[in-house]
Amino acid sequence: MDFDIENWLLSHRVGLTAAVIAIIWLFRIVVIRVIRERHVILREKDRRLMSGVRNVTFLLIFIAVVVLWLPQIQRFALSITAVAVAVVVATKEILSCMTGTLLRRVTSSFSIGDWIRINDTFGEVIEESGLATSLLEIDPRTYQYTGRTVTVPNSQFLTNTITNQNFLKRYVFVDISMTTPPEDFPIGRREELLTMVNAICSDFADTASRYNAMLERRTGVDIRNADTEIRFHTNETAMVVTTINVFCPTDRLVDIERQITEAAFKWYAAARRGPLKQAREGAPRLGRAANQPGANGVSD
Repeated sequence: MDFDIENWLLSHRVGLTAAVIAIIWLFRIVVIRVIRERHVILREKDRRLMSGVRNVTFLLIFIAVVVLWLPQIQRFALSITAVAVAVVVATKEILSCMTGTLLRRVTSSFSIGDWIRINDTFGEVIEESGLATSLLEIDPRTYQYTGRTVTVPNSQFLTNTITNQNFLKRYVFVDISMTTPPEDFPIGRREELLTMVNAICSDFADTASRYNAMLERRTGVDIRNADTEIRFHTNETAMVVTTINVFCPTDRLVDIERQITEAAFKWYAAARRGPLKQAREGAPRLGRAANQPGANGVSD
């Protein structure tokens, strides 16, 4: 009696499907565990490899299920003609996510490890799949990781703007402002403040200039100069606002901002003490001499 492999596969389809899924899933778990154990802190290369393993195993499971259950799928497809519209409506979000995935791959708008912004969400891409993208959230004020993971449906790529801010990973422009009263503002001593700020930024100034030039060559855009800038303007309450702009390493942003703020207030305090001292020295001295006879032009 000849062995009919087709009938055997049909009669054992459920068990075979479960076995194939189990084998592929076990392979996925083992490979991801090996990648995780190689380094304590995952690198971009490791995250990219893990994402590829997840996507490939998902595709293999999908293909295996389709091949094993193709006759049933065909019969089922023919039997659901009447409810085709309902199926399309029910899978609208999934189709939108898959379309968003296709759009992202065609445009190459970002990859794993990039810093991107979608609406109010800003973070580093740590995983991407056919339906969603995971971001490690970053505080846009300090550019430090918050520890939260945000999952964004890929359908968002169809209706929202994606901003790739990967260049911020190394250096970033930062504005530091100080508000002071206008009557004693030392506007003539701008060069002193500029010297103090340049001294703080001296250890990375050359590297920042080279990185700024590299960004201009790569993007073909005239980016703002990396040199320190100091601007003065008044706000709606007629106070003087001093704004200091520097191009500094992202991982040192908080410390540099603190140092420059302290230097700016020292500059303001030192400049303010000068006019006050001169005013005190030039003021009329009130005391016993003013009450002496003849002091006011009156004699006995």
